[in-house]
Amino acid sequence: INAEYMGIHLIWKDTASKMFRSEEMGLYSLVISKDNAWDAMNEIGTKSSLHFLDLNAKGQVFNRPFTSYIKRCDETERRIKYIEGECEKFEIKRSRPKNVSDFLNLVSRLQDERRRAGSTLLDEYEAEIRGKEKFLTDQAKNYQSMKEKYLHLIQTKLVLDKSAEIESKYRNENRDIGVDDRAQALLPGQIKLTSISGVIDSDECDRFKKLVFRVTRGNSLVSFFDLNMEVDPETELEGRKSIYVVLYRDGEAVKSRIIKVCDTFGKDRYEIPDNIAEVTKRTELEAKETKSLIILTKKERMKVLREIVEAVGDSKISKIIFQKWFIAKEKAIYTTLNMLRPENTFLSGLCWCPLKSADSISQSLENLKKERSFVGATFKKIDNHKLGPPSYVRVNEFTAPFQEIVSTYGTPSYREVNPAFFTTVTFPFLFGVMFGDIMHGLVIFSIGLLLCFGKDMLLKNKSLFASLVKARYLFLLMGLFATFCGVIYNDFAGLNLNIFPSCYHALKNEDEHVTVNHTDNCLYPIGIDPFWKYSHKQLQFENSFKMKLSVILGVLQMTVGVILKLVNSVHFRKTLDIIFEFIPQMIFLLALFGYMDAMIIGKWLTKFEDTSKTPSVIPAIINLFLGGGKVGEQENIFGKDLQEQLNFIFLILIIITIPVMLLPKPIILNCMHKNQIHEDQAQALPEKASIESEPVLFAASSLQVPEIGLKAYLSLVAKKEEEFSFSEAFVHQLIETIEYALGTISNTASYLRLWALSLAHAELSEVFIDYSFVKIISMRAPPFFNFLILLYTYTMLAGITFGVLLCMDVLECFLHTLRLHWVEFQNKFYKAEGYKFNPFSYETTLSSYTEEQQAFTSYHTCLLYTSDAADERSSVDLGGRRIIKKK
Repeated sequence: INAEYMGIHLIWKDTASKMFRSEEMGLYSLVISKDNAWDAMNEIGTKSSLHFLDLNAKGQVFNRPFTSYIKRCDETERRIKYIEGECEKFEIKRSRPKNVSDFLNLVSRLQDERRRAGSTLLDEYEAEIRGKEKFLTDQAKNYQSMKEKYLHLIQTKLVLDKSAEIESKYRNENRDIGVDDRAQALLPGQIKLTSISGVIDSDECDRFKKLVFRVTRGNSLVSFFDLNMEVDPETELEGRKSIYVVLYRDGEAVKSRIIKVCDTFGKDRYEIPDNIAEVTKRTELEAKETKSLIILTKKERMKVLREIVEAVGDSKISKIIFQKWFIAKEKAIYTTLNMLRPENTFLSGLCWCPLKSADSISQSLENLKKERSFVGATFKKIDNHKLGPPSYVRVNEFTAPFQEIVSTYGTPSYREVNPAFFTTVTFPFLFGVMFGDIMHGLVIFSIGLLLCFGKDMLLKNKSLFASLVKARYLFLLMGLFATFCGVIYNDFAGLNLNIFPSCYHALKNEDEHVTVNHTDNCLYPIGIDPFWKYSHKQLQFENSFKMKLSVILGVLQMTVGVILKLVNSVHFRKTLDIIFEFIPQMIFLLALFGYMDAMIIGKWLTKFEDTSKTPSVIPAIINLFLGGGKVGEQENIFGKDLQEQLNFIFLILIIITIPVMLLPKPIILNCMHKNQIHEDQAQALPEKASIESEPVLFAASSLQVPEIGLKAYLSLVAKKEEEFSFSEAFVHQLIETIEYALGTISNTASYLRLWALSLAHAELSEVFIDYSFVKIISMRAPPFFNFLILLYTYTMLAGITFGVLLCMDVLECFLHTLRLHWVEFQNKFYKAEGYKFNPFSYETTLSSYTEEQQAFTSYHTCLLYTSDAADERSSVDLGGRRIIKKK
């Protein structure tokens, strides 16, 4: 429990501020010599901080400098896959590294022990794996051929035995053995008989017999015997086969026809020799020798495979797994090097790097220069460019599922407000509003706790619930908020809990008439008073409460979305968006639906003596437009005079905001564009750099690498600015205005799904509990009979509750919550026009090979877990305790 609490505490402390916006990025140039490219890129891969741009994207793939290395890695991976398949066949276990860090440490240790360049390990492993694969392939071919030979010998022996048995019975006993009367015409004393034997599938016996009967016109006798071959664990021979023996009158024409039929059903046809006993003995001896060779070959294959899976050095990692990871690592290095542009003896490239990690990269390259004594590596920042940086949001195990929910809609634009920061709370809360139930919420909360505390066991055993482990905090919060809202609704699986004394009490007079009185100055401590359960107006009351609450929550969330649009506009310094979008949009939203929420709250806070004249909010909003702000008798909430003044002011504001959102922005943009054209014409434009006019210069003999032609590279990947068009700008603004005005109304109505789904859940729970318990208990039947019925109905209730409420309804509420965030909330400020930060990282490359990732094949997120290269954290084992240490 302390570990989980500390984990959540560190989550908020380390990543809350980082989630609000993506990391600040910088464009850097990287220049390295070809001789030391592998060492530099190997060091960069451990940092997980550089997102490389492909400067050779327009060229042919096979013309890139390191394509041959990638092909070698692909071929080696194919060979490793074959070897692993052989290990699976013989059930030979292979141990994997616990994590990527253990693997990288082992690689570093092996390189230090060898005292040779790390890139030469690829040549050694490639040759070793090629040899092992060739040996295993040859052994497999020999093994298969010997199995086929052994099968043929066994079948030959059995066929000879059966043929000898049949001929002996016919010739010596001269009587029929289980055949029809037509066989009497074929007895040895009357005509010479010839036999053909073989093996076919047992399912083909009837068809074979019919064909032989037709081609011989009934002048033949076909007998079948089960082969009865036991499954041999050494030779792995199995299959349901049958032996056939065909006796027919000797003749070449008949013989050729029967042979054709036999060959149609398979090649296992045997000629019966005269000296059957001698051939049988020789065949049996040869079969024993072949079986010995099969066993010996199998043992030799297993011996080689056990050598392949031996631990590497003093570690517990299997050699074949280590080589598999190493090849994947090498392939990632050469794939990244192919993105760099070769220039003479150097490789130059462009990459994005978080500003916080830039110093760490520079320091690592400097340390590498001193350790390996090589020159020609520079890492410099580029300031003047027009490239759009990627979005890098640091997430961890808690925030990853929420970020995935947002990223499925679209990747945040660079430095745009990240909705996942708010989704971590609003998503489970709105789910709880729809699913509010104490018992069902506690079930989901318990599932979340089970996933949290049983994480290691589930991953180790690869349980069915292992795929849900990464969403454990999402389940935990959804269950928590569902339980909280269930307390507010006072709903426990369709029942009301009478925990605190009710503020209502019922009195029965002499005429058996019941009156309900409310205790003065009494307020139920939390949630809805349970006495409403006995009121005939319960459904009407709860509908009114939940519907109005849904609208209030919806307007509140949309208001936050509009405010976040202001935050984005201020950050990107978009003054026009602040003045002509945020201000009128906020006025429109608050003057219409904010005013409606104020009416709802005002109505709640006002005690009306005559309940028949209680004002209605919906007619008041409708008459705001149709009645010109006039207030009727059933619409007076704040006082007629005050409310009419407010209606008139808000109506004018709503009408004014529409043209303010539509007209000024495109007109001002058009004027600014014309002024910019005049300024550009008045100034002499400098000539643009090109690849041909600005060659790349290198000084091979110098200890420092000079500047390279960065403008040439930037010209390849820079985005072209779109030409301004007033008509397009006006149409775009028109669409935005109509979408916001109509969308605000439809989005507010869309939040009523909170009320609808909450009502559906409550009514389903009540129906299930009424028809399974309440009606059974009210039956006047013997106690034992009632017990049996209750036992049966309880089983049905548990099954229906799990299937309908805990599966279907959970999924339904989840999808509706997803829609509210994607459509109603995020469309107010979230552009989602960015692309993900995809750094060159061993952690990302090798994570698919870890046991945890194999348990999560149905779940994947491209965003990285929290790891700051400038403030790296490592887990250190100290005296049995796990502590967090800053490097």
